[in-house]
Amino acid sequence: MWELRNSLSRGRISLRRFSLLVTSVLMAFFVATIMPDGIAFADGATRSGDDLVYQGRTFTPAPQEVIDSIKPAGAPANTSGYYVQDQQGGKAHFIYTAGPGAEAKKGFYVSYDFTPPKNFTNPSAPVDIEITEGAATTDGPTSNCADSVTAGIGWIVCPVTTFLAKGMDMLYNIISGFMAVTTVTNDTSSSLYKLWSIVRDIANICFVIAFLVIVYSQITSVGISNYGIKNMLPRLIIAAILVNVSYWICALAVDASNILGSSIHNLFTAIMDKINTGSQYNNVTVPSWEIITAAVLSGGALTAGIGIAIAAHTFTGAIFLLIPFLVGVILAALVALIILAARQALITCLVIVSPLAMVAYLLPNTEKLFEKWRSAMMTLLLLFPIFSVIFSGAQLAGLAIIQNAGGSILTIILGMAVQVAPIVVTPMLVKFSGGVISKIAGIVNNPNKGLIDRTRNWSQGMAEERKNKVLAGQTKHFNGRLRKLHAATRALDNRRRYRDGRRKSYEARADNRFAATKYGQAVEAMNRDAANDKQRIENHFADSARGRQLELQARHLGAHKQEIENSLLRSENGKRLTERQHLAEIDKTRVSNEFEQSQYGQRVDRAKRVAESQKKRIENTHQANWDTAIQTDPGLKELELSVKASEVKSVLAKGQVDAMHAEILAKGGESEHVLNLRGVSADTQERIINIARDIKKDGFDAQLTASVKAMAERQAAENKAAILKETAKALDGGPGKVHVITDANGRTKNVVEYAAGIKEEVGKRSVVAQARSESSKFTIDDVKNIESTLDYDISSNPVKLHERFMSAKTDAERVAYTSIMAKRGAPGALNLREMATEMDRRFSQGLIDRTALNDYKELVLAQNPSIMNIGKDLEFYFTNASYGLDDPDPTLAGKIKTFSEIANAASTWGNLSADAFSRMNIINQMQGLRILAHKSPAKYRTLVENLKRSPSAMANMKDDVVQAIKRSPDDPYWFKDKFNVPSRDELTEFEQHVLFESPRTEFNERDGYTQDADYWKKKYESQVAKTEKMFKDARARGIDYSTVPEHKPTD
Repeated sequence: MWELRNSLSRGRISLRRFSLLVTSVLMAFFVATIMPDGIAFADGATRSGDDLVYQGRTFTPAPQEVIDSIKPAGAPANTSGYYVQDQQGGKAHFIYTAGPGAEAKKGFYVSYDFTPPKNFTNPSAPVDIEITEGAATTDGPTSNCADSVTAGIGWIVCPVTTFLAKGMDMLYNIISGFMAVTTVTNDTSSSLYKLWSIVRDIANICFVIAFLVIVYSQITSVGISNYGIKNMLPRLIIAAILVNVSYWICALAVDASNILGSSIHNLFTAIMDKINTGSQYNNVTVPSWEIITAAVLSGGALTAGIGIAIAAHTFTGAIFLLIPFLVGVILAALVALIILAARQALITCLVIVSPLAMVAYLLPNTEKLFEKWRSAMMTLLLLFPIFSVIFSGAQLAGLAIIQNAGGSILTIILGMAVQVAPIVVTPMLVKFSGGVISKIAGIVNNPNKGLIDRTRNWSQGMAEERKNKVLAGQTKHFNGRLRKLHAATRALDNRRRYRDGRRKSYEARADNRFAATKYGQAVEAMNRDAANDKQRIENHFADSARGRQLELQARHLGAHKQEIENSLLRSENGKRLTERQHLAEIDKTRVSNEFEQSQYGQRVDRAKRVAESQKKRIENTHQANWDTAIQTDPGLKELELSVKASEVKSVLAKGQVDAMHAEILAKGGESEHVLNLRGVSADTQERIINIARDIKKDGFDAQLTASVKAMAERQAAENKAAILKETAKALDGGPGKVHVITDANGRTKNVVEYAAGIKEEVGKRSVVAQARSESSKFTIDDVKNIESTLDYDISSNPVKLHERFMSAKTDAERVAYTSIMAKRGAPGALNLREMATEMDRRFSQGLIDRTALNDYKELVLAQNPSIMNIGKDLEFYFTNASYGLDDPDPTLAGKIKTFSEIANAASTWGNLSADAFSRMNIINQMQGLRILAHKSPAKYRTLVENLKRSPSAMANMKDDVVQAIKRSPDDPYWFKDKFNVPSRDELTEFEQHVLFESPRTEFNERDGYTQDADYWKKKYESQVAKTEKMFKDARARGIDYSTVPEHKPTD
């Protein structure tokens, strides 16, 4: 019992491996259940009315023209047939018959690769089938599966097991044919030989260059010495010969490998033929996995295909041996298949590059490349003979076991498992042989990447997680018996942790006790003395001539390194590197944010908070225990009270001193702290009173001076920021003055360039950004001051706020009133929209520039980010929405979109999700519905359908909006209400251009784009066509924007 508890606490119970097996089997089960094709079908086709049922598919009569166009060569002229198409799998299946299909008794089956509508390619080999009469069903594949074998789960066990068996037979046959290399032939017209010829020609060019180098060295005595030439010339001749015959050398080596491997396999085959002839087991045939599986699943009902007499009673429990073999071996077979396929590809590649390998043999520095090539080729070719020995030996041993099974199906399964054992050991066999293919095997079966080892690592991780879950007490889903075992496990873990903690505590106490003894103090003194000696020696060396010289060298090297780094960063590549580093840091933050927002980040945060809460709970428990001990233990109580008393005295004394300072600063010489002092002379008291008076006066002056200094510093910073911003704007071609400064060397520079210093372009961006940041900071400070000092009667009244906004003189006032208005909900929404329109008016009239408008938007967002949730139009507006540089209309490209443009564009509202729409203000919700009802009824209906499918969205919306979305886009409500009457002021600038102006005729190429003028013209015409279609659809619904009022009614 104790051993069981220990194993549970450590997470090493053998159930882990059993769980791995169960998980693998279930995974295979679920994969098989979703396979589109059936597994075990009845033989032959059955007629069902005018159709045929074959392999679980219902075939219908095929059009005669299709039959005539694709029927196999040699088929009779009167061939007809049936077919079924698998659109998803890209297959088409045909049953051909001679003469009318309704009268045929036999036919043949062919499958094709199918590409709609009528492209049939790659036909399979014909399979003769019998056609019988009878009622067929298309409910699915038929299967012989005994309930006594599958215990009621045959519906999943039988198809999955049969699928695994067929897959094993298929993989086994593929692997068997993967050993011999058939790609290397003596056909000089093959693609392999042509590729080799190209590489050979390249190698011969290398030889020509080598000969020229030798001749040059011989003539000029520069380069290769005479000894080197004599040593190199024989290797050059040999390599030149080998390059041109390397293909035939490789072909000879491949043939030798194939012959040796095949001979070994034939030797074992001859032995198997001999042991396969006896009086009892004449002409025994080794069954396939599919046949054995069918026999086991049927409980012995299907044994005709095995060829061996099997005792009926031996089928009991055979499925429990069969399934683990199939699951484990098919995984190993997949690994072996990848390895052997890589071997075939690598041999082909090595043959192609063989001329270059021979060239590498020429030079001593490259000879190791030739050795690697030769080693890899030998390893790959020797794999066939080695595998043949093990593979054929396993075949022989498996045959012997099967023939001596004595009628036991379990023994037959074991014999077949022995036959496929070489597949399981293929990765180990490759590692034993070494070379490149071993690396491929290592990648396939890598402990961190391989399928089998990765599954095992996953199992170990799950076991560790389960152990920690048990120790954490998270076992509410387990049954009572397991909970008792888990309780015992936790008790043992608690005792172990208690022992460890107690041991560490005793060790700490022992260290403290020793440190308090004279021996401990002596050791501490020796340690400190040694440290002081070390420091003294280092100081002495540093003070010596050699030490100073080395220190100067180190500092010079550091300075030189910094200069090199500065030079690198000053170059164009250095600037790109700095930009890339900054962008990488930004992207790192973005990745971190995305992770925190994902379900994984939420789970990590939850786990972290749970751990922190548990830690806090434990700390609280310790604190409670300590508090209880203080109350019950007289010694601890005395200690605690003495600590508290000293703490209170310290706080009291400090408070009294602070109070004295504050009172003297406030009252000066009239403070009681300096009046009526006892035990002092009159002169001393007078001096103290004078000091107190000076403190009061100087303290007040210091406060005023600090305020003056702060205001002056702010004004200076504002002036600097304004000058830098104006200069940067002027340098970019905008209005303003370029301020200049003369440096110490008499050179004149603009202030941005001068402030950037040695950082040049990077510094300029930094200076301008810093100026904008400082300017924004001051504005934000003013905004906060305005918000904190504004009367409540004004801040709570949207009308008065709007009046203040319209009469505002500074940017800070406009930002403050906009930010406050955004907090007023629906009553302030209309005024907020008018504020945005007013800022557009100021921009259009030139009262503010684009930078000022963008600053206004950014500052409003900084003060009140929740403005993004009021409406999609306001979100787009305050995030600096503008027309793209690739806009179809050249007059709009790059232009800032006005709030009216954004609010009246169907694209603003057409792609909203139900959740995003429900979070908006009611004013903006009605605006979006109105625009979509007028301009895009299809998007209106889509949005309404999404809203109705979302109960949470419907619950968030007000009753007026809920009633509105019940109306169709053609409802008169959307055209007659004073807010909903169509008018021209709901048209965008481009829509007004299409409706009232002549089309653009002049188009040019655009900077930053490679497209020609014709491209932009077509793009513009396409956009015009879409807009005209919108107007046409609107007119069909009774909205003619050319005749509607210019503005909506105001009353």
